[in-house]
Amino acid sequence: MSSSSKNDGGSCDADGSMTTKRPKTGPTSFVTWNCNGLVSRCKWNKDQLHRLLQETQNPDVICLQEVRLKATNPSNRGTPLPADYKASQECMEKTVFSNYQPFWSLASTKYSGTCTLLHKRLRFDPSQTAFTPNSAISLLLKKYNLTCQDVGISLTEDTVSTSSQSSTTKDTKTKQTSMKSFFAPKKATTSAVAPSSFKRHHEEGRFQFFAFDSFDLINTYVPNNGTKVESFARRRKWDEDMLQFLQNRRKLLEHVASAKQHRPLLWCGDMNVAKDYRDGSHWKKGSNEDGSVYEFWTDESQCFVAAARSKLEPNRHVDDQGIPSFTRNERKRFTTILQEGELSDVWRDLHPDGVVVTESQNQRYKNKWEHPNWTWRGHMSKDENHYVNKYQGKGQRLDYFLLSPSTLVKDDAIVKSCEILGYGESREGLFCGSDHCATMLQLKYPF
Repeated sequence: MSSSSKNDGGSCDADGSMTTKRPKTGPTSFVTWNCNGLVSRCKWNKDQLHRLLQETQNPDVICLQEVRLKATNPSNRGTPLPADYKASQECMEKTVFSNYQPFWSLASTKYSGTCTLLHKRLRFDPSQTAFTPNSAISLLLKKYNLTCQDVGISLTEDTVSTSSQSSTTKDTKTKQTSMKSFFAPKKATTSAVAPSSFKRHHEEGRFQFFAFDSFDLINTYVPNNGTKVESFARRRKWDEDMLQFLQNRRKLLEHVASAKQHRPLLWCGDMNVAKDYRDGSHWKKGSNEDGSVYEFWTDESQCFVAAARSKLEPNRHVDDQGIPSFTRNERKRFTTILQEGELSDVWRDLHPDGVVVTESQNQRYKNKWEHPNWTWRGHMSKDENHYVNKYQGKGQRLDYFLLSPSTLVKDDAIVKSCEILGYGESREGLFCGSDHCATMLQLKYPF
């Protein structure tokens, strides 16, 4: 059954979804997916994309990351470069996603980039969008007729950190040895920068914000931590900006008359971090002498291939050791972000010990690491008889639905389900050609 009710008196679209005579007041079904190159998916995996829509019953919202389409130009990052987009246009506008309105945020090269697809049955004002954390706060200030002075926050001019704008090696080494600057409370001032000085888009197209009537939606593609001090600084800057955004948003909502009702926030996307050992496969609990958990992804002798291991930064802090997304520093910051934002990790809260697999279901899996508990899967070998890739059969959970306030998951029980829609080293389910599978959230009713 489509997410539109049969009582809406609608008719079926070409993709099988219901077009209602009156718009939906709010979305109830969401899919997030790192597509790993949208042109490739549209070219080689069109049938699988149709299957994605069919099996998810044409969700209200689809959040895509790593679309890797080039922006028209630096001043127009919300439109794909026509020459690059041409190969995907038919798929996006005439066939598979013809019933969706795309919102783009793109880099100047075929790198990174996000796209959020809103089903045309939804009622949404396109002016209620923002593409940097600062401009999102500015949008909410305008929505509630508030100023920075009213709220007691400061919005400084956007300085998006990219690899070409990273701090010097000397500076990043100094900062990397301490988490003090991240965890220290930010001092609020009443100064503000005019919204016109904000960048319209993140320079790598990594942030999208949608202010619906009753809640806020964020789609992000979080930068990879990398293995160099420059990339550590780049990722730390992202985490700091998101923490500041959540703190500013909370202060802002405290000034709203309906603050007691709390305006929900749904944040989804590829977060490029594993919250704890359960979010990476091939761990062993209690195998060490001290009873701690052995993690494959933090054992550099195992999780890095020899060539990559030889290039690791020799002076890395101990909390920056391990494969990107599994370092202690990334996890510490992510934990703080969840706490400060009062965010629930929806899938984990619903599946604290992973997906419960029945005896009959277990027949489809080779072992416990095949279960649908991880959203990314390592590359498969081209010739399994002669060579097995380092990460074949291994998985990580990097794609999340985060929901605030967390009571919406625990007490209010607005969440109907949250599912990882793929499994196993052979990438069964809704990977659709990517190394990430789709993840879906369904609500019982709109926010």
